[in-house]
Amino acid sequence: MKIFNDPIHGHIELHPLLVKIIDTPQFQRLRHIKQLGTKYLVYPGATHTRFEHSIGVAHLAGCLLKTLRENQPELNITEQDFLCVQIAALCHDMGHGPFSHLFDGMFIPEVQPDDEHWEHEQASVDMFHCMRKKNGLDKEMDRYGLNLDEDITFIEELILKGQKDGEWSMKGRTEDKSFLYEIVANKVNGVDVDKWDYLVRDCYYLGIPCGFDSQRLLKSARVCNVNGRKHICFRDKVADNVYGMFLTRYTLHRQALQHKIGYIIDVKIKEALVLADGELRISKAKDNMLEFTELTDHIFDEILKSPLLVGEATLKETKLKGELQNKWRIRVKDYNRSHTAGPKLKADDFDINVTDPGIKRLPKCLVIRVYHKTDVAQEVHKKAQECFLEWCREEDFIDSADNLAQAQKILQNIVNRRLPKFVGEVRLKEEELKEIAEAKALPDKAFKTKLYKEILNKFGKFKPPQEEKNFDIHVLEMGFGEVGNEPIDNVHFYSKNEPNRAFKMQKYQVSNLRPKKFHEFLVRVYYNPPNQEDPESEEHWKKVQQEAEKYFPDWCRENKKFIDFEPDSDDNTSSQQTASSSTSAGPAQESRKASSAAEKSQDHPTPSGKIFNDPIHGQIELHPLLVKIIDTPQFQRLRHIKQLGGTYLVYPGATHTRFEHSIGAAYLAGRLAEVLNEKHLKEFKNEQSQLIEEKEILCVQIAALCYNLGHGPFSYVFKDRFIPKDPGNQWTLQDASVWLFLDIVKNNKQLEKELKKDLNFIKELIKGVDTSDEGWPAKGRTEDKAFLYEIVVNKWNGIDVRKWDYFARDCHHLGIPNSFDHQRLLKSARVCEVEGRKHICFRDKVADNIYDMFHTRYTLYQQAYQHKIVNIIEEKISEALIAAKDKIRQLSPTAVTSVKEFMKLNDHIFEEILYSTGDELKDARMKLEDVVKRHLPKCVGETRITQTEHNDKQILEEEWNKAVEEWNKLLPTVFLDKKDFTIDTIKLDYSDNKAENKTEDKAENKAENKTETRRDLIKKVYFYRKRNPTEVIKIKEYEISSLLPEEFTEYVGRVYYTKQSDEEERDAKECFRWWRLREDGVCMILVFNQEGFRGNWSLITGDCPSLDGCGITEVRSCKVLSGVWDLYKDPGYSGDHYLLEEGEYGNLNTGSDPISTTSAPARSLKCVPFKIQLYEKVNFEGRIFETTEDCPSLDGCGITEVRSCKVLSGEWVLCKGPQYTEPSQPLKKRKYEKPEAWGPDGNTAPALSVKRLKSTPSVALIHL
Repeated sequence: MKIFNDPIHGHIELHPLLVKIIDTPQFQRLRHIKQLGTKYLVYPGATHTRFEHSIGVAHLAGCLLKTLRENQPELNITEQDFLCVQIAALCHDMGHGPFSHLFDGMFIPEVQPDDEHWEHEQASVDMFHCMRKKNGLDKEMDRYGLNLDEDITFIEELILKGQKDGEWSMKGRTEDKSFLYEIVANKVNGVDVDKWDYLVRDCYYLGIPCGFDSQRLLKSARVCNVNGRKHICFRDKVADNVYGMFLTRYTLHRQALQHKIGYIIDVKIKEALVLADGELRISKAKDNMLEFTELTDHIFDEILKSPLLVGEATLKETKLKGELQNKWRIRVKDYNRSHTAGPKLKADDFDINVTDPGIKRLPKCLVIRVYHKTDVAQEVHKKAQECFLEWCREEDFIDSADNLAQAQKILQNIVNRRLPKFVGEVRLKEEELKEIAEAKALPDKAFKTKLYKEILNKFGKFKPPQEEKNFDIHVLEMGFGEVGNEPIDNVHFYSKNEPNRAFKMQKYQVSNLRPKKFHEFLVRVYYNPPNQEDPESEEHWKKVQQEAEKYFPDWCRENKKFIDFEPDSDDNTSSQQTASSSTSAGPAQESRKASSAAEKSQDHPTPSGKIFNDPIHGQIELHPLLVKIIDTPQFQRLRHIKQLGGTYLVYPGATHTRFEHSIGAAYLAGRLAEVLNEKHLKEFKNEQSQLIEEKEILCVQIAALCYNLGHGPFSYVFKDRFIPKDPGNQWTLQDASVWLFLDIVKNNKQLEKELKKDLNFIKELIKGVDTSDEGWPAKGRTEDKAFLYEIVVNKWNGIDVRKWDYFARDCHHLGIPNSFDHQRLLKSARVCEVEGRKHICFRDKVADNIYDMFHTRYTLYQQAYQHKIVNIIEEKISEALIAAKDKIRQLSPTAVTSVKEFMKLNDHIFEEILYSTGDELKDARMKLEDVVKRHLPKCVGETRITQTEHNDKQILEEEWNKAVEEWNKLLPTVFLDKKDFTIDTIKLDYSDNKAENKTEDKAENKAENKTETRRDLIKKVYFYRKRNPTEVIKIKEYEISSLLPEEFTEYVGRVYYTKQSDEEERDAKECFRWWRLREDGVCMILVFNQEGFRGNWSLITGDCPSLDGCGITEVRSCKVLSGVWDLYKDPGYSGDHYLLEEGEYGNLNTGSDPISTTSAPARSLKCVPFKIQLYEKVNFEGRIFETTEDCPSLDGCGITEVRSCKVLSGEWVLCKGPQYTEPSQPLKKRKYEKPEAWGPDGNTAPALSVKRLKSTPSVALIHL
């Protein structure tokens, strides 16, 4: 079994066969398919993927099956049933294309209208089939007892949702197992574990409260007979929970999945995919699972490519005559001649590139691409695209001009937040629409939204006062579940008194506060402003939008035949809002009101700024200037930089990005500045003496927002692993963040105007200033504002808002409990004067919270950031980047210091390398394939090591190599090779030591070799007391809890086995265990089930009343490595026994004759422990030495004589002289406070040697 740490369900244990499936490229692909498609572009937290959702569904399927099997054993749920249902749950989403339901719900129906009912479930079955064949899983399934002929069919039927009603047609299981088809995807009533997981998971990541408790339904589930067929039913008392489930579904759709901005982003990305489909063959990939395996959300980046791309088309090599550059030069000249208005194009300003695109799903061909050499004005770019399209149409050596440039422009508009503007929303009268001839002819399963849109455009076109052609009508569905049905129409229940009788709930048994309708069609109108990229046109299109919003109620009235519009009699001007919120009374109405507020919060600027819904901090309101920065390509790039690098490949939930962390840090920076101001104003009660000006708060927030701009792919993988391996690379995180921030300002006139005087201040805030320097080093603000430099990057004591955010956010996504409450520190913060300079200080009562903060950091590093597999994966990723740096332009030393090139560099480089086809990237590709297939070095053990061993890894490596050699000698059948192992060492501490040094460069870090103590941790944190808030104090030693550790730094060594042999891996783990336990003086014995140290063996380190689980059933030879052991003939420490000292025993026998061959194997054994503490002075004072071994002298023991001792275990003899001369009487377990206690009367002489007392064996031994 393998355990996954999931933030929703906790620690999930999965069957080894499920793990085999997870560790395939086909399933790992789901890590790159976002669960909510494009919603992460509206809700910053919505970065979770189909990967973690699928694991969660498999877990819940297992939980539901366990409940049914335990409560109803008569159902005869077999292990095969159990495994098949979990496999189906795990694989049910493998067929999702890029951006999940956008692919099968919007894109495929448009590009392949004849196949518009294609669904991802069929692709999931195809992917399941491909995965089995490509990874040899049939053999594994057979190994775990599955009947391939029957169970494969069953799994595929489960994925395809089984059947709803009618005569039984399923082949995988007989009708008496019909209930199994309702667990993963329930066609009968929609209540299934797939919904249970995504409802809770989506709410968790979106930051939307979830009122649905899946555990209540799961625990009440049982199978009952309904009309001759077995169905899953629920207790009658949970009927409201079923309603709650469907209401939660509606809330999610209303607030997030069909969010007004999220929806239009879906529409625009769909348009981009449609335009790019001809050249990239996106839709064709669904017909070939090998190609489909490589089709992920990376397609967004693949289309976006370079902002300098003018156009791309396929080249006809046979018809090409002459040199392309000359042909393009002639084309540009002709274009300028025929297009005299506006700027002229210059042929020398372009590069032409001919290449094989290297995408497996495309046929072998050459592609011509034209690029600008440098950034150009939008008008020049538009003219260049026109010129390229004309060239493609007129030249016969170009096959066809594709639409990639147009698709790219759409995606650039999304990145720059140049989106269609929402005008209004209203409900449709579906019954009226159905009377129209076109609707009557519509099949039941047709896409009604498409037809209803066509009807509205035909009979009720939106005609505002201006720019009618720039307005679009969109129709979408909204509902609780199955169209037109009450959610629990098809759900059966049972009562406590009659658990086997199924029934439907009657109207009188359920709440009257339900909606009258559970499904509706909505109409939305959007305005597409032309030339949004031109700032001067903003005032015009805002005016057009406002006029359209005023016209919207009139349009609704004019089309009352189709539109459910009832204006508010009190205020006709608010009719639009009424129309969008006047749903039927009940829970749906309340949800609609809530969603209206949520939608405003997501992308609608308020007078003071814009509100983001964050799963950590809730509703975050940011200043308009911060929003300006956020809505730039430089900042939007952070959506594709994972906060925890490669950790998501171990912790499924760790998909969050630098984007959301940066927003959270900016919010906390603002809150902390406000708290400091409030405390100051409260004390001085004079608004004129503001501590922090509003402009300064804004600058601090901007610095917090932009601190992460410079991160490369996979965050610290790039910074700490890739850059140090590239000696010629001068990149640093802070420098990159600063020049990207300056680039944002340079390209935005409003930002440049507002921030011109404060640019140096913001740069210093990003880079950090050590506020403890004797001379004031900063230029942006004078010394009396020193505390401002401690909010974002605190080089004084390490307590800053970046940590507060990432501690809370990382724990949230990793599923690790967070004991640190940053709000408590934030609320207690105030500015005090310390040694003539103002610093941020805290209340004395929150000192323990500061220790909690540093402990949380340690926990995150120990469990996640420095996780043994995370480190290996991140090292593999960095090796792949190094192998590719000379082949991929963005990774070159010059490129990573260029804004234009660095902008293209994000986590999608992983897929770019992984799915490449050229030989030049083969080495890099193979390293990433190892990651995807989980062909990784295995950690055979980790141990605490000394600081010296950490600083010089070779010491540990030599020790391990020596241990391997000795282990091979101990076990003649073991052949470990030293070359098959690698050593890694890490440092774990509570703080990052950055307050101790003035650089983040580890080579210059003076605190690197320092072991922190309890006082060190907060020695630069100052506090104040309630009664005297202006007087700063330091926490005294006696005020610190004695239950805290004495030290806060430790070092860990890890040994990795690099081969793929399970047997050798097991041998290596035992070798490691022996190696480290030997250092601790633990009793150890190697036992063999054959004489002469042959056969199976086991290393035993503790008492064994039975050999069960040791891999052997009896002991016929052994090697006592340390301690004294009692081996018993019978289990339970009974029968004859052998008391063995350290040595090798090739045969155990029962005769008194040492050469007897009558063997008597042992079947239980125990260690006879010895331990004593020796003190240099009487009454247990002075220096102390503890030992488990004989000591013929005290040389090297740290003491010169023994005058008192504590016998902790075993029997010992203390001797007056060295080499065990003049022994005392045996000493048993007790305390001996002076020499008289162990010697003859009047003895005062100390002991100079000590020896264990070993009993005489009760049977003879053959001692080799």
